[in-house]
Amino acid sequence: MSASDPNKDGRKLYLDHIEIHGIKKWKFRVKLRLKNENADKNIELEEHEHRWTPLNSCEVPATGGMSVILKAGVAVGGFGLGKQETMIDISGQRISEEFLKLSGQRNIQGSSNAPNSSFSIAENITFGDHSVTANLIFHPSQTSETARQALNEVKVAMEDYSRLKAKKTMRSVDTALKLGLAASEVNPYAKGAFSIARATYDLLNEQQKYDEQVSDLVDRIEKILAFSKRVEEVSYDDTSLITKAMEQMNDLIVDTANFAYAYVQQGFLRRFARSAISPTDRRRLDELRTQLDNLIGEFNRAIEFEGLKVTKDIDTKLLLKRLKPVDAGYNCKRKCMEGTRQRLINKIVTWALPPSGVTPLRKQSAIKSILWIYGMPGIGKTSVANSICARFHAEKRLGGSFFCRRDDPKLGDPVYVLPTLTCQLAEMWGPFRKLVAEELSMDPQITPKSTGSALLPKLLKLLENHPPHPLVLVIDALDECGDDRAREMILRRAFDAASCVSWLKIVITSRQEADINEFFEQPDRYGRYLLEDLSTDDKAHEDIRHFTQKRLSSIAAARHLTDWAPEHLVNKVVLRASGLYIFVDTLWRLVREDPDPEIYLNQILEGSTGDASGDLYSLYSSILSSRVKRDHLGFKAVMGAILVVGSYRPLCARTIAILVGRQASMVQTLVGNMSSLLYRDSRQHDGIRFRHLSIISFLTSPSCPEEFRVDIQQAHREMAVACLNTMINGLKFNICKLKSSLLSNEEVKDMDDRIKENISDELQYSCMHWSSHLSLSPYSARSDIMGILDKLFEDVQPLYWMEVLSLMDKAPIGIGMLRGVLRWAKGMKSPALEYADDALRFLQAFLAPITTSTPHIYVSALPFTPVESILWKKASKFFQNLMRVERGRTERWPARPSAWNGHISRINSVAYHPDGLRLVSGSSDMTVRIWDAETGAPIGEPLKGHTNAVESVAYSPDSQYVISGSRDCTIRIWDAETGASVGEPLEGHTNIVSSVVYSPDGRHIVSGSWDYTIRIWDARSRAPVGEPLKGHTHRVASVAYSPNGRHLVSSSWDETIRIWDVNNGAPVGEPSMGLTSRLGSVVYSPDSRHIIPGFFNSAIRTRNTETGNPIPEILEGDPSWARSVAYSPDSRHIVSGCNSGVIQIWDVATGAPVGGLLKGHTKRVNSVAYSPDGRHVVSGSSDKTIRIWDVETGALVDGRYIVSAGDNTIQVWNADTGTPAGESLKTHTERIFAVAYSPNGLHVVSSSEDNTIRIWDAQTGAPVGEPLKGHTDDVNSIACSPDGRYIVSGSRDNTIRIWDAETGAPVGEPLKGHTHYVLSGAYSPDGRHIVSGSFDKTIRIWEVETGASAGEPLVGHTHSVYCVSYSPDGRHVVSGSSDNMIRIWEVKTGASVGEPLEGHTNSVYSVAYSPDGLNVVSGSADDTIRIWDVETGAQVGEPLKGHTNDVLSVAYSPDGRHVISSSCDYTIRIWDVEARALVGEPLKGHTDFVWSVAYSPDGRHVSSGSSDKTVRIWDANTAAPGADSMIQVFNTEITGNAILLDLRPDQSGWVRHPSGGLLFWIPESCRSGLTCAATLTIPTDGYSRVVRLDPSGACFGASWEQIKD
Repeated sequence: MSASDPNKDGRKLYLDHIEIHGIKKWKFRVKLRLKNENADKNIELEEHEHRWTPLNSCEVPATGGMSVILKAGVAVGGFGLGKQETMIDISGQRISEEFLKLSGQRNIQGSSNAPNSSFSIAENITFGDHSVTANLIFHPSQTSETARQALNEVKVAMEDYSRLKAKKTMRSVDTALKLGLAASEVNPYAKGAFSIARATYDLLNEQQKYDEQVSDLVDRIEKILAFSKRVEEVSYDDTSLITKAMEQMNDLIVDTANFAYAYVQQGFLRRFARSAISPTDRRRLDELRTQLDNLIGEFNRAIEFEGLKVTKDIDTKLLLKRLKPVDAGYNCKRKCMEGTRQRLINKIVTWALPPSGVTPLRKQSAIKSILWIYGMPGIGKTSVANSICARFHAEKRLGGSFFCRRDDPKLGDPVYVLPTLTCQLAEMWGPFRKLVAEELSMDPQITPKSTGSALLPKLLKLLENHPPHPLVLVIDALDECGDDRAREMILRRAFDAASCVSWLKIVITSRQEADINEFFEQPDRYGRYLLEDLSTDDKAHEDIRHFTQKRLSSIAAARHLTDWAPEHLVNKVVLRASGLYIFVDTLWRLVREDPDPEIYLNQILEGSTGDASGDLYSLYSSILSSRVKRDHLGFKAVMGAILVVGSYRPLCARTIAILVGRQASMVQTLVGNMSSLLYRDSRQHDGIRFRHLSIISFLTSPSCPEEFRVDIQQAHREMAVACLNTMINGLKFNICKLKSSLLSNEEVKDMDDRIKENISDELQYSCMHWSSHLSLSPYSARSDIMGILDKLFEDVQPLYWMEVLSLMDKAPIGIGMLRGVLRWAKGMKSPALEYADDALRFLQAFLAPITTSTPHIYVSALPFTPVESILWKKASKFFQNLMRVERGRTERWPARPSAWNGHISRINSVAYHPDGLRLVSGSSDMTVRIWDAETGAPIGEPLKGHTNAVESVAYSPDSQYVISGSRDCTIRIWDAETGASVGEPLEGHTNIVSSVVYSPDGRHIVSGSWDYTIRIWDARSRAPVGEPLKGHTHRVASVAYSPNGRHLVSSSWDETIRIWDVNNGAPVGEPSMGLTSRLGSVVYSPDSRHIIPGFFNSAIRTRNTETGNPIPEILEGDPSWARSVAYSPDSRHIVSGCNSGVIQIWDVATGAPVGGLLKGHTKRVNSVAYSPDGRHVVSGSSDKTIRIWDVETGALVDGRYIVSAGDNTIQVWNADTGTPAGESLKTHTERIFAVAYSPNGLHVVSSSEDNTIRIWDAQTGAPVGEPLKGHTDDVNSIACSPDGRYIVSGSRDNTIRIWDAETGAPVGEPLKGHTHYVLSGAYSPDGRHIVSGSFDKTIRIWEVETGASAGEPLVGHTHSVYCVSYSPDGRHVVSGSSDNMIRIWEVKTGASVGEPLEGHTNSVYSVAYSPDGLNVVSGSADDTIRIWDVETGAQVGEPLKGHTNDVLSVAYSPDGRHVISSSCDYTIRIWDVEARALVGEPLKGHTDFVWSVAYSPDGRHVSSGSSDKTVRIWDANTAAPGADSMIQVFNTEITGNAILLDLRPDQSGWVRHPSGGLLFWIPESCRSGLTCAATLTIPTDGYSRVVRLDPSGACFGASWEQIKD
């Protein structure tokens, strides 16, 4: 070994890590290759940028070296741009020399040993014009001296451990562990053993560099050490497992250290003697490896069951993030006074914590597991609750507490109660915490509003062990939380939780409200709870007397009064208090502040004694009279403000002063004077609150003197005005001085500080709640407030208001706020209301970018705002440096109500939200969508998860969830607010799920299926309840719950109705037999007494639910299929929808029709339903419309709107004009079957399933004239005459019509003769004849001038004739048929020319002659295109293949060099005839079948018509764009340089900057059009319109503020 060799003393060199410096925004990939190895070494990128570390030890080869491969470039949208690669080669010799150079420097500096520190080698490399430095950092192995030092450290550690062991006993360790002390303090053995383990690890880690035999030991000891820090920090709920693991560790670590010490000492000799490891050592190594593995397993089990602190911290963070608990715990300062309520509190504690402990049974009924404490306001319920919480907490038995408050937005929200208690209980007990964390991890959609309330009982059921003692949950003032339904839900969940385990007790306090009392009085809850009425406490009088004495004595002590508060005075106070602690407490707070408390007390107590609340109100009156001598108006303004803001957020004195226009000192003084009634809540930033709810009741009641009484409506009016003025004066552009538009709000690290610094408290509050106060203002004040509202909406302040909402993560509430304003001001005329309506449309359309990043209100939303929008007209004056939407920008918002675009296939089911403000739809595009029912705007992204058509949707009774049933045989539950999927789909049906509905209590879901069964599911756990209900012998069409939830009814195609008992799944009685038709929908009457089915015949019969027999009345009306029926909420009426499209309302008592038929639908009515208030009926029809009817008048609601559900849209039409409200109908409403160019190329003509023909300007896409109407069914084909004067059309109504192309008027009578659908038609080249093909298997030729048939029909095809075409010379006609044949006919004789052209294996849908007449091209359902020689009938070459579905249309280019084809695969393809090859990529853009294509006369363009209801124009000479065409170079204001920009948005619609930042957002309606190759889409403002952007010159990133001039 040479002197220059770093290994001369047995040392080796290792690569530590690699760093890249130079270009932060670039992305790098690094590979490492060692010269003596074939494979690359794995390297991982560390958390901070541009640093890579080998995953395993990386020794530098002494004779080889290493290569570092660097790849650099910009990655955009998953595509690499300008990737470059280089390699750095570094020899082992060079690395050694660098190490020795460093060693020499150390020796010069006086170091005797070779260096142990790391050293680096830097390499400069370039990528294009950019320079990059790669630093490779190496470190040497330790010297033998270091190894000997490690041996010594092991020896010292073992000696310390031996001395420790001699002094301690395990008994003390066990005792300490059981007391719950930290392991590092209670188990000194563990400390010592871990010290030995660390020293042993250091020793063996050095040894493994020479000896691979010890590598396994090193790995295992390292895992043991990973536990050391965690064990030192842990506090356990149950210590048995961790104690066992620590005992094993102590002995095993000593054994391992002894072996390692001896082995390493011998290792020096082995290394120099080159001897192998002995068999004894090898066996011992194997034994230690096995024992260490077992120990690691013990530690893992200890962690799993006992929750080490580090794991607890991680789980706790997850709980806090997902369950969002609120600070609702008890307040020890509000306990009962010492010496009061002691008997009661002891009684409660004894009940909750019996001396015998807790039974280990996992489940038991909730017998006596719930305690309800009730009493009148002010009696001290909350004090009792605080006291018992303090007792339970002191004994470590408090599982959690929630103190409700009606005047607090969170403490009064039922959504937070059970999730908060779940979180607190999880914090208290490790096994439950682990279970909750696992559930949250497995189901990322769980939120407080989704399954948060159900989480507690669900997980308690899953617990397999229990705490060693009972735990108690306390809910105080439940009556102040939510409405009666919400409180019932909380109580149900509480009973469920208490039923799951024996160790959980729950205490609930409340007033004796009717709904709570009714819940506890239910028979099935008898004996399962305890009651405690505070008013009947036999110690109550003594307790309140003691409380009074203490309170008065404290005044005497503070004032140094003697003989004060005599017995008679105490008696008087107790008498007036009537058991209400709040009376005594308020009196004490008042009197203690008076200069002469005795005189003042006597004055207050004068007068006769009344009832408890009367005396309390008298006390409140005395307080106000004594404390407020003047400025009563100021008092009412301040108190009114405190009162009305409390429901949203209590405000501090300064903020209230600003909002009411008073001096802060005045408010501070008032609050100080009113300290007996008011207090500052430190948990709410000193927000001012009333001490008790009774004070609020008093101030707003007639009992309060007029000069002090608060008019709630007037207080809301004043607060609304204050909020509006605050916003007018305080809002401004970029209020928080955000630096870059590339960052999302979440990525702005100091966002909270920016908000606090730049948005005052009064402005924050005003922006959040101005609309609420406005909506609660008196009707008479509307005119006054409207002037201020006009000022707010005068300019661009609404955008600045949205800024604040976005910054505060509250943008979605703006929708409800604006909607509330419009409702409040309904019927008024004001520019502000038009602007507010426009702002609402803006916020709904662009909620996604506004929520994500505040700057994108301007960067992304404004560029796509319609040019006629009021908001845009105002904003465009201020914001001019925006991205330009060059094509595809709409002129105006879709008319209200408007086309609800989003679904790309038919809509199968629509249901209203219980509040009527939203709507859910299910579609064959496999998605569910939620819509704003007033504006038609989609709310959020589509709900995706089903893999087949969605057949049925419904809302849950509490509006929190949506359920959907699908052809994929599953049911899914969705969060109605967030759109997130709740858990896994419900699986069990083996065929289509045709109907889904919630039970009335929302706890179950019932589904009906084509597999002939009905299933009931637990809505919370998603598990099936019992076995499927079987009995039907055909498809189940509909299911419904009885209103009382005890039964469900089903209807079936087996012509029976069955009623089922929900509890046991048994049928109730016999099925209703004797029905003569399949059944549609079925519903219960609201009183549960009757059911009514929809029949496939003319009669509707109401059936008795007990007997199943029809009642005598037979409701007879339209003699057609009445398949859909519904009851009115009051059970007095039935509505039915019929096959003929009419609707009838019936009187249930008499069976007579009520009013006339409701007419409007053009096809059968599939679904009808009453609105919850019974005023309206909603109907859904096969004509793809939904209509809303006024029950009283029979008219469409307001006589104005019809809502339609189509293949791709939901549309609302003006009932008088048949057009979208406020806008003429500019597009086909159904599938487009045919397109053709006019001979001059200026127009495109289209025909549709909507029975019309339309003419369009080929350049602009604008409609030319009105639609051509006359056909009574689908228009399947169109053609233009050679001179362009006429259009011929063929229809499903069996006729052919000729139209004047200029006027749109029909020319003559329809041409009749075909006996079935006319599928195709064409003009002869001279324009004198028309040829037509029909479903009747014949071809007919017609005289244009007379309309007469020219000769006999051409007969020869054996199936439908789908297509016909004239030869260029007019002598022949070619036809294609579903008999797979193509035939050529001589026009003059009608004879077939030669044999049929055979080759296609499926129907021939389209044929066309080449311009020279020598060839015919055909397209077929066999997915191929074929070219034929007309003279010989032979096929020319091989078929053209490429389409993946039926070829529907083919055409030659005018020069005959190309053929164009369209298909059911949604694409268009251009083919080179000579080369027989595809030209470019397929043209993509349509979202449904492309039925027809046509070349323009000059061959430069192609038009296409599709089932997606659009006509598209394409450039025929430009191939479809590839992936690279969406990557363009733009000069932007981000860096001042040109950047490569990938215009394809991600799934959320964001186009990203090469750095990954948010460049701009694309609306969903524009995304497909952005990448579509078409040059024009008709309609030009439709959902699938072509969109072209120009971001150049726009201000993005750091310069985004320059958007505003």
